[in-house]
Amino acid sequence: MKEIWAAFKPFMRELFSESMLLIICIVPFLTGGLFKFGLPVLASKLEVGNLLEPYYIFLDLLLVLMTPYMFCFASSMVVLGEVDRHVVEYLYVTPLGKRGYLITRLLIPSVMGSLIAVVVLMLFSHNTFGLVKMM
Repeated sequence: MKEIWAAFKPFMRELFSESMLLIICIVPFLTGGLFKFGLPVLASKLEVGNLLEPYYIFLDLLLVLMTPYMFCFASSMVVLGEVDRHVVEYLYVTPLGKRGYLITRLLIPSVMGSLIAVVVLMLFSHNTFGLVKMM
């Protein structure tokens, strides 16, 4: 377990050193803000506010699906970069091994993305029903 967290730190460092990957991780929050605050203003300007209300649940579901997808996409870009630089072969022979490498590069970002999806949903949901019903 210690090796996994030791290998996860450089992964996060690389994730945050690339500006495009950092923006990918921020996109769910930007999209949630746009859905929560921008869409009602736009709907009122176009005078279609009541017509869009039944579809707000689909926007919430889009946020729930998009957040882990974006985190896994950023993670896969880091993995592709490591494959191109031939870092993966060196990490396989460390005590981390293949299994630990896949945990640090795929499983942990997936779980983080799912947890952040819950946070994004709590911050930017249009619906008033509980989070348990949404999931």
